[in-house]
Amino acid sequence: MWEKVVSILGGNVFDGVKDIIRTFKLPPEQQLQFDSKMAELQTQAELKLAELETADRNSARQREAAIKDKT
Repeated sequence: MWEKVVSILGGNVFDGVKDIIRTFKLPPEQQLQFDSKMAELQTQAELKLAELETADRNSARQREAAIKDKT
């Protein structure tokens, strides 16, 4: 699912933000803090997308069970 979102947006949003920030040439300590926070945010986004994908799949299963579809 994450790959689908990335392809729709035309690339990895997090990499794009990192590239923009790097053009400002942060001091090494701030760059490490920034990289750490971006990695954390990317992990959180991937987890949230996985949760949404699971919820979508479960709602489809519940719908099929509710209408008693035999397929």
